Amino acid sequence: ISMHFFRLFIYFIFFPAILVSLEEKECLEMLGWIKKEWEYCCKWEREYDAIFKDDLEGHGLHRLKEACFCCERALNMTVKILRNIAKTTSDDIDKPFWVQVQDECIGNRMLLESTLTNLQRKIVRSQLVIHRDRAQKYYNESLEKEKKARKKQDLPPTTPPWLYIQDQINHLNEIAALYREALQLSKLALNEFLKIPGCDDKSTAMLKELVAWHESMVQAKENE
Repeated sequence: ISMHFFRLFIYFIFFPAILVSLEEKECLEMLGWIKKEWEYCCKWEREYDAIFKDDLEGHGLHRLKEACFCCERALNMTVKILRNIAKTTSDDIDKPFWVQVQDECIGNRMLLESTLTNLQRKIVRSQLVIHRDRAQKYYNESLEKEKKARKKQDLPPTTPPWLYIQDQINHLNEIAALYREALQLSKLALNEFLKIPGCDDKSTAMLKELVAWHESMVQAKENE
């Protein structure tokens, strides 16, 4: 079992037993878990920033998501403590221990909420960059395949008359294969571009036209 699922198991099995009021020992245990989750959150984010910040393939994106999970769990536990303090009697809440815990949790909640918001924004930005750059990569590769097909089309085979027919068939098949590759790449470019939040209609229409053009060229070459 991964550490991620182990922490979830511990959280959901043991913490529901804490109902309305918290004893000091139980509260300290929860504060310890909050600290652990915060440390894991910082660890995952540091790894992403150090290793995968410029990773356009998205291999390190799960580290940001793990950081989010840790931050969310820490925030939920912090809110749970504050809600329990709010239900504590006035005599107990004035004790130095609970005053200190409340102040600490209020500060933790502000920090965790801010961190969670920043992590979520970072994930969105990372996904946007990944999809944008993938779309550009596939688009450029599709144009390169199309360029090769056009070049091959403009240079018909030079063969002896008795080999011309078969050579011409092979030549057309090679051109059709290049257009099929171009079609596959232009479809990938369109799919990646559509994953970008707020992708503009003009670029979308251009990519759709490119896909339609490649489809028509594949069909034309296969029918020759």
